[in-house]
Amino acid sequence: MKNIIALVNRSKRVTEEQAIAMAEALQTQANEHFAPVWGTDQVTVQAFKSVKAAPKNAHQIVLLDDHGDESSDGYHTTTDSGEPYSKVLVAECLAQGGGILVKGDVDGEDADDSEEEDGDDDSEEDADDSEEEDGDDDSDEEDGDDDSAEDADDSEEISPDTISATASHELLEMLADPDCGLYKKGPPVKKKYDKYSVEVCDPVQETAYNITLADGETVVTVSNFVTKSWFENGGAAPYDYLELLEKPFTLAGGGYMSLEDEHGHTHDESDDDDPPAAWRQAARKHPASRGNRRKGG
Repeated sequence: MKNIIALVNRSKRVTEEQAIAMAEALQTQANEHFAPVWGTDQVTVQAFKSVKAAPKNAHQIVLLDDHGDESSDGYHTTTDSGEPYSKVLVAECLAQGGGILVKGDVDGEDADDSEEEDGDDDSEEDADDSEEEDGDDDSDEEDGDDDSAEDADDSEEISPDTISATASHELLEMLADPDCGLYKKGPPVKKKYDKYSVEVCDPVQETAYNITLADGETVVTVSNFVTKSWFENGGAAPYDYLELLEKPFTLAGGGYMSLEDEHGHTHDESDDDDPPAAWRQAARKHPASRGNRRKGG
């Protein structure tokens, strides 16, 4: 995995200042929370106004107002040359009640001059993965240090539908599985689906937490994620960063897992009593989704 992640802000709803704050939070989460658990490399996450402005060797997460796709908030895919990149569709996140950095922070202003014409390479406009889950929050957790992820008392006020939490979801899944093809063996579901896709946020996609930036004031919501132990029979706790799950291969409310059988047939498993939101389920059926791409080989 390359060490530079470019957060390319082509949205008129996200200000340059918000994009910079988002990049700082994503870097903190990736390096201080995720890397110790997953053994991934340290990364530098930096905000840019266009794809052309970003370093050529950077993997990209592109914030777009609209991409003609109303069924997905974000997805992670690879280019024809095999380079990972992600898109976050701002309009869809906001339509679900999410904010930019935290819940309720949308002021409706048009943001930076992110020129869409120098925005993306064509290769990066091919789709993939609707990895859906984001987070956000209304509260001002000023005492939060990056690690105080987990102001559990305020958890009900943290929404998983912010732009920052969606970007966090896509980043972590990009870091864990840059080629969109990793599976781990586990207990069979419906007697035959025993290959679990390494999508580290989907099982807990409706849960999120806040990171307070170095200025001590700015709060950014990011996605919860499962640990390596979640993929291990008899693995030791914790099974997710927020320590909500009690054993491996289980789901938080609204979460799901993607599986495959020995013949390459795929299946999404969720809790019948607490399934993903309808719009998230629709996103899984989109042609750009990782699951659909895998079905196509």
